[in-house]
Amino acid sequence: MRTWSLGILCLSLVLGILIRIQSLPSLQDRYLLGTDAYRLVRQSRVILEKGKLPKRDMMRAAPLGRDNSQQFTLYPYVLAYAFRVLKTIIPGLTLDRAAILYPVLTFIPILILFFLLARHLTDAITALYACIALSVAPGFIFRTMAGFADRDAFTILLFLLSLYLFCRSWHARTFLREGCLAILSGITTGLCFCQPKRGPFDN
Repeated sequence: MRTWSLGILCLSLVLGILIRIQSLPSLQDRYLLGTDAYRLVRQSRVILEKGKLPKRDMMRAAPLGRDNSQQFTLYPYVLAYAFRVLKTIIPGLTLDRAAILYPVLTFIPILILFFLLARHLTDAITALYACIALSVAPGFIFRTMAGFADRDAFTILLFLLSLYLFCRSWHARTFLREGCLAILSGITTGLCFCQPKRGPFDN
Protein backbone atom coordinates (compact mmCIF):
# COMPACT_ATOMS: atom_id res chain seq x y z
CA MET A 1 0.00 0.00 0.00
CA ARG A 2 1.37 3.39 -1.02
CA THR A 3 1.98 6.05 1.62
CA TRP A 4 -0.61 8.45 0.20
CA SER A 5 -3.35 5.82 0.10
CA LEU A 6 -2.53 4.78 3.67
CA GLY A 7 -2.71 8.42 4.72
CA ILE A 8 -6.14 8.93 3.12
CA LEU A 9 -7.41 5.71 4.71
CA CYS A 10 -6.20 6.91 8.12
CA LEU A 11 -7.92 10.27 7.55
CA SER A 12 -11.15 8.42 6.75
CA LEU A 13 -10.79 6.43 9.96
CA VAL A 14 -10.12 9.55 12.05
CA LEU A 15 -13.03 11.41 10.45
CA GLY A 16 -15.34 8.45 11.02
CA ILE A 17 -14.29 8.07 14.65
CA LEU A 18 -14.71 11.78 15.39
CA ILE A 19 -18.24 11.69 13.95
CA ARG A 20 -19.15 8.58 15.94
CA ILE A 21 -17.98 9.80 19.36
CA GLN A 22 -20.00 13.04 19.34
CA SER A 23 -22.68 11.37 21.45
CA LEU A 24 -20.31 10.31 24.26
CA PRO A 25 -20.93 13.31 26.60
CA SER A 26 -24.70 12.72 26.46
CA LEU A 27 -24.40 8.99 27.17
CA GLN A 28 -22.59 9.54 30.51
CA ASP A 29 -21.08 6.01 30.39
CA ARG A 30 -24.44 4.41 31.17
CA TYR A 31 -27.05 5.24 28.52
CA LEU A 32 -27.39 3.16 25.36
CA LEU A 33 -29.04 3.89 22.02
CA GLY A 34 -31.89 1.55 21.15
CA THR A 35 -33.84 -0.91 23.27
CA ASP A 36 -32.18 -4.14 22.07
CA ALA A 37 -28.82 -2.85 23.28
CA TYR A 38 -29.99 -2.98 26.91
CA ARG A 39 -31.10 -6.59 26.51
CA LEU A 40 -27.83 -7.67 24.90
CA VAL A 41 -25.72 -5.94 27.54
CA ARG A 42 -27.88 -7.52 30.26
CA GLN A 43 -27.28 -10.94 28.70
CA SER A 44 -23.53 -10.25 28.63
CA ARG A 45 -23.67 -9.35 32.31
CA VAL A 46 -25.42 -12.65 33.07
CA ILE A 47 -22.67 -14.49 31.17
CA LEU A 48 -20.00 -12.72 33.20
CA GLU A 49 -21.75 -13.56 36.47
CA LYS A 50 -22.91 -17.14 35.77
CA GLY A 51 -20.65 -18.29 32.94
CA LYS A 52 -23.47 -18.85 30.44
CA LEU A 53 -27.00 -17.83 29.58
CA PRO A 54 -29.91 -19.69 31.18
CA LYS A 55 -32.10 -21.87 28.99
CA ARG A 56 -34.92 -19.36 29.23
CA ASP A 57 -34.78 -15.60 29.54
CA MET A 58 -37.49 -14.86 32.11
CA MET A 59 -37.28 -11.12 31.48
CA ARG A 60 -38.76 -11.60 27.99
CA ALA A 61 -42.11 -12.94 26.76
CA ALA A 62 -43.66 -13.08 30.24
CA PRO A 63 -44.79 -15.21 31.96
CA LEU A 64 -43.12 -18.17 30.19
CA GLY A 65 -39.89 -16.46 29.17
CA ARG A 66 -37.99 -16.63 25.87
CA ASP A 67 -36.11 -19.77 24.84
CA ASN A 68 -32.46 -18.72 24.47
CA SER A 69 -31.65 -21.83 22.43
CA GLN A 70 -33.68 -20.36 19.57
CA GLN A 71 -31.82 -17.02 19.63
CA PHE A 72 -28.54 -15.89 18.11
CA THR A 73 -26.48 -15.76 21.31
CA LEU A 74 -22.98 -15.34 19.88
CA TYR A 75 -22.80 -11.56 20.26
CA PRO A 76 -23.51 -11.41 24.04
CA TYR A 77 -20.76 -14.00 24.57
CA VAL A 78 -18.31 -12.08 22.39
CA LEU A 79 -19.08 -8.85 24.25
CA ALA A 80 -18.72 -10.54 27.64
CA TYR A 81 -15.41 -12.23 26.91
CA ALA A 82 -13.99 -9.21 25.08
CA PHE A 83 -14.83 -7.12 28.14
CA ARG A 84 -13.12 -9.66 30.40
CA VAL A 85 -9.94 -9.40 28.31
CA LEU A 86 -10.05 -5.60 28.10
CA LYS A 87 -10.60 -5.29 31.85
CA THR A 88 -7.21 -6.90 32.47
CA ILE A 89 -5.68 -4.08 30.41
CA ILE A 90 -7.97 -1.27 31.64
CA PRO A 91 -8.89 -2.12 35.28
CA GLY A 92 -11.45 0.69 35.65
CA LEU A 93 -13.44 -0.32 32.57
CA THR A 94 -17.14 -1.13 33.08
CA LEU A 95 -19.31 -3.34 30.88
CA ASP A 96 -21.57 -0.39 30.05
CA ARG A 97 -18.63 1.72 28.87
CA ALA A 98 -17.24 -1.20 26.86
CA ALA A 99 -20.62 -1.66 25.20
CA ILE A 100 -20.84 2.06 24.43
CA LEU A 101 -17.39 2.10 22.80
CA TYR A 102 -17.66 -1.25 21.01
CA PRO A 103 -19.38 0.09 17.84
CA VAL A 104 -16.70 2.77 17.36
CA LEU A 105 -13.89 0.27 17.91
CA THR A 106 -15.54 -2.20 15.53
CA PHE A 107 -15.81 0.55 12.90
CA ILE A 108 -12.00 0.49 12.54
CA PRO A 109 -11.62 -3.13 11.31
CA ILE A 110 -14.85 -2.75 9.30
CA LEU A 111 -13.44 0.17 7.29
CA ILE A 112 -10.07 -1.56 6.83
CA LEU A 113 -11.77 -4.75 5.62
CA PHE A 114 -14.02 -2.73 3.33
CA PHE A 115 -10.96 -1.01 1.83
CA LEU A 116 -9.17 -4.32 1.27
CA LEU A 117 -12.27 -5.85 -0.32
CA ALA A 118 -12.92 -2.84 -2.58
CA ARG A 119 -9.24 -2.65 -3.59
CA HIS A 120 -9.21 -6.37 -4.35
CA LEU A 121 -12.27 -6.03 -6.60
CA THR A 122 -11.38 -2.67 -8.19
CA ASP A 123 -8.33 -0.50 -7.42
CA ALA A 124 -6.90 1.61 -4.61
CA ILE A 125 -8.41 4.92 -5.79
CA THR A 126 -11.93 3.49 -6.02
CA ALA A 127 -11.50 1.76 -2.67
CA LEU A 128 -10.48 5.04 -1.00
CA TYR A 129 -13.46 6.91 -2.42
CA ALA A 130 -15.71 4.07 -1.26
CA CYS A 131 -14.23 4.19 2.24
CA ILE A 132 -14.76 7.94 2.52
CA ALA A 133 -18.37 7.52 1.39
CA LEU A 134 -18.96 4.65 3.80
CA SER A 135 -17.46 6.48 6.78
CA VAL A 136 -20.00 9.32 6.40
CA ALA A 137 -23.02 7.29 5.23
CA PRO A 138 -25.89 8.19 7.64
CA GLY A 139 -27.29 4.65 8.00
CA PHE A 140 -23.85 3.23 8.69
CA ILE A 141 -22.97 6.01 11.12
CA PHE A 142 -26.02 5.20 13.24
CA ARG A 143 -25.11 1.50 13.45
CA THR A 144 -21.49 2.17 14.41
CA MET A 145 -21.81 5.24 16.61
CA ALA A 146 -20.96 5.29 20.31
CA GLY A 147 -23.80 3.91 22.39
CA PHE A 148 -25.44 1.78 19.70
CA ALA A 149 -24.52 -1.48 21.43
CA ASP A 150 -26.70 -3.69 19.24
CA ARG A 151 -25.10 -6.50 17.23
CA ASP A 152 -25.23 -4.62 13.90
CA ALA A 153 -21.56 -3.61 13.85
CA PHE A 154 -20.50 -7.13 14.85
CA THR A 155 -22.55 -8.80 12.09
CA ILE A 156 -21.34 -6.26 9.49
CA LEU A 157 -17.77 -7.13 10.46
CA LEU A 158 -18.45 -10.85 10.11
CA PHE A 159 -20.22 -10.35 6.78
CA LEU A 160 -17.37 -8.29 5.29
CA LEU A 161 -14.79 -10.76 6.57
CA SER A 162 -16.61 -13.71 5.01
CA LEU A 163 -17.00 -11.86 1.70
CA TYR A 164 -13.34 -10.79 1.67
CA LEU A 165 -12.08 -14.31 2.41
CA PHE A 166 -14.36 -15.72 -0.29
CA CYS A 167 -13.10 -13.24 -2.90
CA ARG A 168 -9.50 -13.93 -1.95
CA SER A 169 -10.07 -17.67 -2.33
CA TRP A 170 -11.07 -17.08 -5.96
CA HIS A 171 -7.66 -15.63 -6.74
CA ALA A 172 -5.53 -17.92 -4.57
CA ARG A 173 -2.49 -19.28 -6.38
CA THR A 174 -2.48 -22.70 -4.76
CA PHE A 175 -5.23 -25.23 -4.15
CA LEU A 176 -4.36 -25.45 -0.43
CA ARG A 177 -4.61 -21.67 0.04
CA GLU A 178 -7.85 -21.57 -1.92
CA GLY A 179 -9.36 -24.32 0.21
CA CYS A 180 -8.27 -22.75 3.52
CA LEU A 181 -9.66 -19.34 2.57
CA ALA A 182 -12.94 -20.89 1.38
CA ILE A 183 -13.32 -22.87 4.61
CA LEU A 184 -12.61 -19.77 6.73
CA SER A 185 -15.17 -17.85 4.66
CA GLY A 186 -17.74 -20.58 5.27
CA ILE A 187 -17.09 -20.62 9.01
CA THR A 188 -17.41 -16.82 9.20
CA THR A 189 -20.63 -16.93 7.18
CA GLY A 190 -22.02 -19.56 9.54
CA LEU A 191 -21.18 -17.40 12.56
CA CYS A 192 -22.92 -14.46 10.92
CA PHE A 193 -26.19 -16.10 9.95
CA CYS A 194 -26.72 -19.24 11.99
CA GLN A 195 -29.01 -19.44 15.02
CA PRO A 196 -27.46 -22.16 17.18
CA LYS A 197 -29.64 -24.48 19.26
CA ARG A 198 -27.37 -23.67 22.20
CA GLY A 199 -25.10 -20.81 23.09
CA PRO A 200 -21.53 -21.34 21.78
CA PHE A 201 -20.14 -21.88 25.27
CA ASP A 202 -23.06 -23.73 26.81
CA ASN A 203 -22.66 -27.28 28.07
